Amino acid sequence: MQMQPDDLPAEHSMPMQAMDPLAIGIAGAAVVLSAMLFMLKGKKKSVNGSSAVHHNGPSRGPMLILWGSQTGTAEAFASTLQGEARQHGYAARSVDMEDYDAMHELPEEPAKVVFLLATHGEGEPTDNTQSFYEWMKEADDGTLSSVKYTVFGLGNKQYEHYNYMGKWCDRRMKELGAERFFKLGLGDDDDNLEGDFEAWKEALWKQLCPEDSVSHAAPAPNYVAEILPSRSPELKSVESAGA
Repeated sequence: MQMQPDDLPAEHSMPMQAMDPLAIGIAGAAVVLSAMLFMLKGKKKSVNGSSAVHHNGPSRGPMLILWGSQTGTAEAFASTLQGEARQHGYAARSVDMEDYDAMHELPEEPAKVVFLLATHGEGEPTDNTQSFYEWMKEADDGTLSSVKYTVFGLGNKQYEHYNYMGKWCDRRMKELGAERFFKLGLGDDDDNLEGDFEAWKEALWKQLCPEDSVSHAAPAPNYVAEILPSRSPELKSVESAGA
C-alpha cells in the first residue's frame, strides 16, 4: 500500500519543515556568489582589453603610420598601432605607402612618422612601397631635416637579406636629415614576429607616454557581500526541542 504524507514516520515529517529555512539560506548564498563571480569576470575582461589604457590629458598631436605590406601583416600591425596611438592621445592615421605622395608630403610632414615595412623576396620592397623606395634613393641630403620618424621592419632570417627594407629605410632617413625619435625595431617571421612587434610597441608607448596609466588589476569591487549563517534560528530551535 502506498503511504500518504500523513502516514510518514515522525523522523521524516519534522525535517521537512526544518529544512526550509536552511534551503533558503543556501540558495541565497549561491545567488550572491554567482553575482560576485559574474562581476569579477566582467571586470577582468575590461582590464585585459584596450580600455585598460587611460589618457586624460590634451592631444599629443598627429601621428602618421605608413605601411608597406605584401601579405597584409604590416597593414594589420598598422591598424593595431593606430588604435593604440589614439588611446594614448595621438591623432593617428594609417596610410598605405602607395597612397602617400612622399615626394611632396614627407619633407613638410608635421606628424611623427612610423614606418612599418616588410621585406619582399631577397631584400626587395613590397609592391606598394616601390615608388617610395625609388624616390628615397634619389632624394637630396637634408630633404627630410624636419621629419621625426621611427621604423619597424618585418623580415625573415631564413633569407639572406634579413629585414633589408626596415634597415635601409632607417639608414636612408638619417642620411636625408630626419631625426629618429625611437629605436629601430626588427621582427623575425621565422621566430615570433607578433611577439617582436608587441615588445617594440610596448617600449614605444613607455617612452612616448610614460605618464599614461595602464591598470593590470581589477578595481575595488563596488558591491557588499553578506555572508549568510549556515543554520537559521528556526532550525536551531527545532533541534533543541528534539534533543
